[in-house]
Amino acid sequence: MKKFLFSVICTLFTVSAAFAQQVNANTFCESENCECTCACCTKAKEAATAAAAAVANVTRATPSYDNIDNVVDAIIAQYPGQAVFVDFWATWCGPCLMAMKTIEPLKPWMAENNVARVYISLSSSNPAQWKEMVPGIGGNHYVLTKEEESAVVKRYQFNGVPSYQVYNTKGELTFQSTGYRGNEVMKAELEKAM
Repeated sequence: MKKFLFSVICTLFTVSAAFAQQVNANTFCESENCECTCACCTKAKEAATAAAAAVANVTRATPSYDNIDNVVDAIIAQYPGQAVFVDFWATWCGPCLMAMKTIEPLKPWMAENNVARVYISLSSSNPAQWKEMVPGIGGNHYVLTKEEESAVVKRYQFNGVPSYQVYNTKGELTFQSTGYRGNEVMKAELEKAM
C-alpha cells in the first residue's frame, strides 16, 4: 500500500510541477514580440495571424479617384460586369447589424448570381471592432475617410445608416434606400440590375 501511495504522490507531484511551469510560462509570455514557443504563445500567435489574414481577405484599399465626389464610382468600377450590392454601415449602428443578420439568407443567392457584396463603413466606426467584425460579414469592405464620407452623404443625400445601393452590370445606380426594406425587395432590385 505504501508503494502505491508513494507512486500516486510522485505522479501528482510531477503533474503539478509541469502544470506550475506551464502557468508560470503563460504568466510571463504576454509580450507581442515574445520569442517563446510554449503552447500558449504558439496558439495566441496562430490565432492573431489567422485573424489578420481573415481581415486582409475581405478588406480593400479605397481605389484612387479623380474627384472626391467619385469615391463610390471608383469602388463600383472594381466590379465590372457584375451587379453590385452596397451596404453603408457603421460598427456602432444597431439597425445596421440587425439588417446584416436579416440579409444572411440572401448571401448564397448573391454568390450564385455573381452579385458583388460591398460594405462601406463610415469613418466613425471603431477600428478594432471593425477588424473583428468584417471576417464574419464577408464580402468586400472599405472604410471612408471623414472627407469621403461627407462627399458621399452630400452626393447621394443619405439621411442615416444603414443605407443601401444597387448598381447594375453597367455600373449604373438603379436603387437606393436608407433603412433595410427586406430580403424580397432587395432580391427584386438585384434581379433587375443583373
